Amino acid sequence: MRSSLALVPALFLASCTAPRIERDCTQFGAVEAPAKYTWLSAAPSNAEPSTPTPGQLPVDDPGLLEEVRLLADEQFAARDFTPAVPIQEARYIAVPRVWVEVHEEWHDPLFSASNVARYERGGVGIDLYDAKSGQRVWCGAASTRLRDVALGYGVKLRRYALTGEERAWQIPAKVQTLFTRFPIERK
Repeated sequence: MRSSLALVPALFLASCTAPRIERDCTQFGAVEAPAKYTWLSAAPSNAEPSTPTPGQLPVDDPGLLEEVRLLADEQFAARDFTPAVPIQEARYIAVPRVWVEVHEEWHDPLFSASNVARYERGGVGIDLYDAKSGQRVWCGAASTRLRDVALGYGVKLRRYALTGEERAWQIPAKVQTLFTRFPIERK
């Protein structure tokens, strides 16, 4: 009994500190497994052009994109997908995406020293295309608050103070979250 009571505060604190990851997954066609796939840095040339979401600034960081690919490889392997060598054997083409959005959050001046916070929201996404037709068959995305960039003070004249916080990308949690609704039809 005593050990279970000690666990309650630890679970409560863990739930308070873990950031909420928002997930968005869309299925456009059938995704069959087992299958082979390959990675590309952009959508295939025969794919329908996708419209970027307003406010999303793409992040072209090779290290982040490589981390997304490596973690997604594990998720694909768990779903009976294998990398295609040579590339012509691929049934699907996977394209990783990383982006940042800047938002503002207004605070109640009675309960906060600052009345506005500018923050970054960061996202990770994967688009999956049929290699032959170029049709997008699935896309998954996960995003969370990365950091507070600046805090605003003042009523009529607002001044912002930079926070100096580091970005907390949490790539493993985001990749795992976006694969939770990965649709598969077994052959």
